[in-house]
Amino acid sequence: MTTPVQILRIATNPRRFSKGKSRVSILYDYVFTGSYWNTNRSIMNFNPQKASKFKGAVYGYGWNQTNNTLQTIWKGFVPYEKIVDIYHSTKIVIDDSNLVSVKWGSLNSRVYDALASGILVLSNDKYGASEIFNATLPIYKDGNHLTKLLNYYLDPKNKRIYHTKQKFLRSIILKSHTYDIRAQEFFRYLRKYLKCNNTDLPDRLCFPFSHISLPICRVRNQEIDPPVNQICVIVRTFSGQRKQLIPMLTSLLAGSNSVKIYIIDTHPLRTSFPMWIDTIISDLNNIYQTCQIYNLHYHINITAKHGYYGYDGTDIAMDYILKNDNCVYIMFTNGDNLYNINLFSIINEASLLGIDIIAWDFTTHHIRNGTLNTPIKVKFHRQSIDLGCVLYASKLIKESGLKFLPKNGTSDLFASDWYFVKNILKSKQGITTKLYHEVLLMHQ
Repeated sequence: MTTPVQILRIATNPRRFSKGKSRVSILYDYVFTGSYWNTNRSIMNFNPQKASKFKGAVYGYGWNQTNNTLQTIWKGFVPYEKIVDIYHSTKIVIDDSNLVSVKWGSLNSRVYDALASGILVLSNDKYGASEIFNATLPIYKDGNHLTKLLNYYLDPKNKRIYHTKQKFLRSIILKSHTYDIRAQEFFRYLRKYLKCNNTDLPDRLCFPFSHISLPICRVRNQEIDPPVNQICVIVRTFSGQRKQLIPMLTSLLAGSNSVKIYIIDTHPLRTSFPMWIDTIISDLNNIYQTCQIYNLHYHINITAKHGYYGYDGTDIAMDYILKNDNCVYIMFTNGDNLYNINLFSIINEASLLGIDIIAWDFTTHHIRNGTLNTPIKVKFHRQSIDLGCVLYASKLIKESGLKFLPKNGTSDLFASDWYFVKNILKSKQGITTKLYHEVLLMHQ
């Protein structure tokens, strides 16, 4: 074969599978969803009578036409759009890759979907588990081994082990195996195949896959499902920060393939459209073969005023994103900041749990105790928090209706980031917070 072949795996829709409905009538300890097509399957070596202390169920075609013991727990066929309710009504989903796909490590969609639902999966596909989950997905060898694994993970004494394993596997799915990520991979493969970096190739063959086709980064494809914990970042900058902006954006992109970055030019003396942003976007999208950065000036008019430190433009950008995007979290930062590339993996658990405000330690370039570049232990106090070290739940900002520039004005505009945090925390009762005492931001 002379043409290189790329692997494009199936994935999951996290929005669909995070919204199941548990009903008492279909509440089980374990479930298998798959059909019998007159061909033996590995799951047929499992005898539910040996795990009789647990309540199990099988959903799919054909099990009523076999004498296999699985017939005793067969509940009929359920269409795919109803599977989410089944997954949310059980503790464990059993995966049985058929004899053809198991040899190639081609994991079934039930693995991705069930894990996205927050349910532990037991599979017989050791190759797929090794490639996708680095051998952390529980694998059963035969029917007796499956019974042992059910006994282990359903034992109340191992409840903590169950939840730790389930949360870890789900985080892998949400970070790397959703359909929006597959769409990005598909674009990347097409660009590579079409050699879109070759400027001699007609634009019509590459559009919208060519890095020279900037409109791909001005249009958000709403049909592509975002990650459950999608993070939008508003980057405030100006043309004088070009050299600092590139490494800052790189530090964000290198740490996550699901972060969405909106750039705004907040220089009060700017007199023309900031085309310079397009150049940086084009270069970085070419490097990362993706489209995660947007020049927000194509969507809204931002004309910052002198003395407002860019917070007037920040409010305009925030309003637009809250109304037009579906990001779960929003972060605000400046173009001369720099992030630890492990930021998003470190705070991933807190974001998956839906914590309202997440913050982390940082170094500041302001003089503290007579020294520069001082590490600051983050606290919800003035001078112990920075604009770029906080992640806010979008819903919380919407409900509060707060802006960085208050309607009644303030003479302390330089500290608008602190007052924003302070007022958000006072906006309602029961706000959840999580502080990570690791230096993840360098405030330059």
